[in-house]
Amino acid sequence: MRVSLYQEPWMSNENGFSDEMEFCLGPLVSASEKTIIKCNGRKLPIYSEYNMQTAKEIKYSLPYITSFSNKDSLPLNWDDKSLSFGLLGCTKYPKNFVMKDNDESKESHALLTFINEAISLFDELHLCAQYRTGKKTAGAGLFSSLIDSRKDDYKRGSFNWRELPWKIISQLILHERKEPRYELIVRIAQEFSEELNTISNNPRKILRRIRKKTNLSRVQQMDAACLAWLVRQPGRSAIEKAGAAQEIYSIVREEFFDTLENRVLKQFILLCIRYSRDYLDRNIDFKSSDRYLLVQRFNFKCKSLIRNSIFEEISTLHQIPQPNFVLQSDPLYSKLWDYYLQILHREKELESLWLWQHLLWADIMKLFISSAIYNLDQSHEFNFSYMHESNACINQKSEFGTRMYSLAWPKGIIKKIDNTSKIILDCFSSQELNKSGLPNSIKEIASKSGATFFYYFTNVGEEIKEHLLLSIWIFHGEGSDEQTNMVDSQCSRAAEALFNLKSLVPKSPKLRGLILRSTIKNQSSDIPMGKKNNIIVQGLRVSVKPSAWRNELLPIFSQIISECLHFTSEND
Repeated sequence: MRVSLYQEPWMSNENGFSDEMEFCLGPLVSASEKTIIKCNGRKLPIYSEYNMQTAKEIKYSLPYITSFSNKDSLPLNWDDKSLSFGLLGCTKYPKNFVMKDNDESKESHALLTFINEAISLFDELHLCAQYRTGKKTAGAGLFSSLIDSRKDDYKRGSFNWRELPWKIISQLILHERKEPRYELIVRIAQEFSEELNTISNNPRKILRRIRKKTNLSRVQQMDAACLAWLVRQPGRSAIEKAGAAQEIYSIVREEFFDTLENRVLKQFILLCIRYSRDYLDRNIDFKSSDRYLLVQRFNFKCKSLIRNSIFEEISTLHQIPQPNFVLQSDPLYSKLWDYYLQILHREKELESLWLWQHLLWADIMKLFISSAIYNLDQSHEFNFSYMHESNACINQKSEFGTRMYSLAWPKGIIKKIDNTSKIILDCFSSQELNKSGLPNSIKEIASKSGATFFYYFTNVGEEIKEHLLLSIWIFHGEGSDEQTNMVDSQCSRAAEALFNLKSLVPKSPKLRGLILRSTIKNQSSDIPMGKKNNIIVQGLRVSVKPSAWRNELLPIFSQIISECLHFTSEND
């Protein structure tokens, strides 16, 4: 039995993986079929399953490591063995998930912006899918122009999955936005702003009986403790015992605001201030849009409400409380409690996705590359049509950093305008190599290349003429400055690996590769191309800045797909 930890996923030779510990973030671990790898007691997500000459092997994804100390290193357990390891160079998760001014790290802020935008994008896609099913959801009407018909719910497993056609996803991604994304804070600003103002200006209070020194003329009620105090005072009458101040202890009823429901109210307003400020910072490019101005006004209102002197008396919550009767039954406070839990869920989601951001990054790349295929409809040379109903499956929650069902890919037929060729496009991920009905040569090369996902182009006519496999590797992080040369030479190493695989696998297709590596820089840049004979591997450092995804990625992806189509149409 062998368990190996490695970072560069392709095979260095036919016997095994490279033992070199590479620099990309989000490492993988390989194990035999019967070995279950766990991290912190939880089974790791499978990156791919594949057959080798001797035994079936499984590759697992590991979480993004956020600490340099030994006590916080990741523990791996399998059978009766264990291993702890750490990876230098990873950015630590900031304590305040939306407090930009409390986070001095440029890397942390860039990564938080990426994760926030990714959450917003998938929330928007799921919202659109909900509208398609006919479910009345706030904000879903924004997508009415994209939906022609509505379909039944689509559920898979324990989470709420919904289908959304790739064509609609492509339209949402390709369409130039004039408004920032529709997030939870936008819905709160739209639906709950007036109610929040009502509650904050007149919060629920209770009358509390306390003992307090009161002017003798205003005493209304006394209890045994007040009388005992009065007896101990010198003097023969109440006036003499009241002393110069003419005050004695009595029972007084005072308004009391420090209740559980008002603590939730105070914490909710503080969360809204931070969330809305983060939303405004991330969407400064849309500062003249209606949605941006709505959230900006809501931010100002929350700041004004929290300055109310009543909130000085109310203590701060430090953990999620058990809801009382008011939070569950009162119409306004129950709505407040629901939104409060939604914001906390988003915070928890952000923290969870930080650990699996490399898998989230792969999902984002999958969305934009698949959208580039739809962009072929705009081409003067190719025309793309979907085979049967090609839908993506979007999850309402994330599981190990992903919110997309791995087997849901766009599949279609690409024709040249002059009808000289017809090409079938089949997309698949590393997780479904044993499930897809692909030729064995494709499965073998795909499994050994270790790519994240693949695009398989088949030129068909009376018989298959040519076929091409585009392998796409997704890496999250560009390494340290000292490792720049290693990044620059990665395409050459990948081209060499594909060339070796092609020579080992009979009836292998034409091969092409693409390496996508994230960078925190504002602009994307090329990684030097690698070439071995007629095998080309291109590389790109993709900015995690959301504005770069559409403006910089889509033209490049469209160009690469067009080149693959030309390459498939040509003879060797």
